[in-house]
Amino acid sequence: MKNIRAKYFIAFVLVTVILSSCVPKKKFAELSAQKTQCEFQNEQLNNKNRILEDNISNKEMSINDLEKSISDLKSDTASFGRMIRKKDNDYQLLKQSYKMMTQKTHKRISSKEKEILDLQTNLLKSKAKVKEREKDLLALAKDLDIQKKNLDKLKDEYIDSKTKLEKSQVLLNEKEKKLINLQNILNTQDSTVRALNDRVSKAFYGYKDKGLKVELKNGKVYVSLDEKLLFATGSTNVNSEGKEALKKLSKILEKDTNISVLVEGHTDDIPYTSTQGAIKDNWDLSVLRATTVVRIIIKNGDINPQRIIPAGRGPYVPIEDKMTKEARAKNRRIEIILTPKLNELFKMIEMN
Repeated sequence: MKNIRAKYFIAFVLVTVILSSCVPKKKFAELSAQKTQCEFQNEQLNNKNRILEDNISNKEMSINDLEKSISDLKSDTASFGRMIRKKDNDYQLLKQSYKMMTQKTHKRISSKEKEILDLQTNLLKSKAKVKEREKDLLALAKDLDIQKKNLDKLKDEYIDSKTKLEKSQVLLNEKEKKLINLQNILNTQDSTVRALNDRVSKAFYGYKDKGLKVELKNGKVYVSLDEKLLFATGSTNVNSEGKEALKKLSKILEKDTNISVLVEGHTDDIPYTSTQGAIKDNWDLSVLRATTVVRIIIKNGDINPQRIIPAGRGPYVPIEDKMTKEARAKNRRIEIILTPKLNELFKMIEMN
């Protein structure tokens, strides 16, 4: 009985040693559990051995069974050993592979961390640039808003200016038309004056050397008659040659009804002395001579008296300022100023 127990104990110890030396921790835990289970079984066997002490014959049969079980257990233990060694080899290979993968992973993590740091740095720079860009955009938006307001203001001013310009253009066109009409009237007046000058010059062509001069100036025709052609010294009576000249002028004025006539009497600066009580001075003499000429013109032509104005200028509008005999003779004269009527021109001026 003791030999059987010894054999069982040796087998148990052998299995335990084999399992503890060959099996990894995890497997060792499993085998420890199995060991615990075996101990439990051993206790049961001990109980059975105590019972078998009372029944040796039955126990011998049980011993044979146990020996067979031990043989099977040894076989299983050897199989488990081979499997454990294979698993351990696989574990070592897996551990080596894990180490290599861990190293590669660390390298990749380090690389990625560096990339992340670079990205974070670039991101911070980009954020700074974005903030600066936002400031620029805000400033630009503010500037654009100011420019838009200025543009709207300019647009309004442009519309106002355009409206004013259009109105001004209308007024300008109207003024241009009026100016053209005015120029046409002036051209017509100029043509009329030149034609009148030509007619009067032709009519008095033979009087050039007799003290009669026809001159065109300031848009008017001036007919100047020296005293010697019309009057005796200090007289207001026109001689026959002077009357003939005035008759010719009367016929010209009779045909041209658009001519206004101003007859001016002029004297020299020598004070007038005469026994005739009606004439007091040179001024009176100049006026009376002018009215005498006007009467002769009206008498010898169908002329409306409203067209003719007599005036006396006395010695106050001389041709020559010298105190010589010749200069004073030039100053003693009758000037007949022929002016085209400017009614149309005056109307346009009043309208403007």
